[in-house]
Formats: sequence, C-alpha cells, structure tokens
Amino acid sequence: MEKIFAATQHYVMIILRHKKITFPTTKQEILAKAGKESVRIDWDMYVTLSEYCKNVKLDTFTTKAAFFNAILGSNTIYDF
Repeated sequence: MEKIFAATQHYVMIILRHKKITFPTTKQEILAKAGKESVRIDWDMYVTLSEYCKNVKLDTFTTKAAFFNAILGSNTIYDF
C-alpha cells in the first residue's frame, strides 16, 4: 500500500469548513467552491483540491464521511 500523508485529510477538512461546504453535496459543488485551494499531500508537495479529487468516481456525497472515503480510496494504491 502506498504511504499516506495523514495530515492531508486535516487540510481538506479545513478547506471544507473555510468554504462553508455542507453535506449532502456534489463533487461539482465542492470543486466549484474549493477546487483551486491548495492541499498539502506530502511534506513538500501541494496540489489543488481539483487535482486531489480527479480520480473520485462518485458524483454525490450524502455525508462528509462519504466524501472522505471517496478521496482516500481514489488516492490510495493497493498492491496485493
């Protein structure tokens, strides 16, 4: 499994709170409000929220937990 920079989820949470994103919502709404925000994904690496969410396959999220599960799943590589 690819290493995960655990603080990334914290930074995404801050963006959601700062942009007043509430759930239920859609991927399109999240990216329209916050897609250009910078997310730290490693000690010295940042990407936009749009880039971080590019592989998320779901379009709607009933809860914040569903959104975080989707972005974690789309950014983790499992090597079995």
